[in-house]
Amino acid sequence: MATLIKGVLYLQRDRFQLSIENRADIITYTFPTNFVNNLDILDADGLKQNLSEFIKQSKVILTHIIIVLSTGVIFEKDFKTEEESKVQEFLDNVPYETISIKKVPITGGTKILVGNATFYNLLADVFLTNGVFLDFVIPEIALGAPIDAFSASTARYILTQSEALSQYKFIVDASTDNIYEAAPHREQKQTNKKNSSLIYLLPVMGVLLIILLFIILKPFFIKDKPKTDVLPPLPIVSRTPTAIPSQTANSTVPTNIPLTPSIDQSSPEAGLKKPSSAQIIYDPTSAAKAEGVRKGLSSLGITNIQAVASPSDISVPIVVVAGGIDPSEKQKVLNEIRKVLPSLTQQDTASQPVDISVTIGKSS
Repeated sequence: MATLIKGVLYLQRDRFQLSIENRADIITYTFPTNFVNNLDILDADGLKQNLSEFIKQSKVILTHIIIVLSTGVIFEKDFKTEEESKVQEFLDNVPYETISIKKVPITGGTKILVGNATFYNLLADVFLTNGVFLDFVIPEIALGAPIDAFSASTARYILTQSEALSQYKFIVDASTDNIYEAAPHREQKQTNKKNSSLIYLLPVMGVLLIILLFIILKPFFIKDKPKTDVLPPLPIVSRTPTAIPSQTANSTVPTNIPLTPSIDQSSPEAGLKKPSSAQIIYDPTSAAKAEGVRKGLSSLGITNIQAVASPSDISVPIVVVAGGIDPSEKQKVLNEIRKVLPSLTQQDTASQPVDISVTIGKSS
């Protein structure tokens, strides 16, 4: 039976970084400018061939990958409940031929996340031809904090939390709600892209035609006009580019996405400690259990506890304990959680943003 080897691909505007489990190094591929410009594919065949050769030369050996889209490659915007009619206008201004979207409920409305499906599908196709399967694609915001510097420890955390993170995945499928009016939208985007230059040339051509007629007919209507007359300045035809959304100081983070501290990329020194932080990700039907777990952890002196309601289909609760926790303290935590969740799965990880992570599925 073949061994499963998983990896995480972090996609940015000009490159991607790849981390493979059991490998400490980070593989970086910078997109050739003659094939890709700002995630706009100029030569698909050339990019596929170049990337396939890079995979072989880098000795990439793995079977499954998760793609994480950085905030720099995602368009996002918050809409109030009464502004739902404006969503289509926002999507029409996204300059991608094929898009996939994720709708995230937030207080008083919806956050719309839009990804370039054409681009990461091409990456997935190239990896598939090299024996690598794509598990799912998620936005960086699903991690709760931006990735300061992608590293092997970052990838390990994502793989450890993959089941919980999968609920934020983009699914490129016209039959789902994650791709917005798939076929009509793609056709309209492609048509608009091909004709955009012609549309903006028409006003210029009209102005030039008026000037030409003025020059031809001028002798017939302005016979006594001095030769020193100067023609009026040409009107300037300008195009206001579509604004690309960006992160601002006032940007809000959806309330149902786990908020975690920035991932520490350094290697912690050996040492035992008492847990001080925890996060509880629970299905809305299990709110009572989540509250019980929170009270239990609080009784142990853990004050930094974040509880996030998010739909989840897992059947058995999962508790992940970070490395470096004193065994006796760890046992106290597990005993306290088992008072509320008698049946649970416990895992250990070398690195995660919090000391204790609890995921609770639907209440039976």
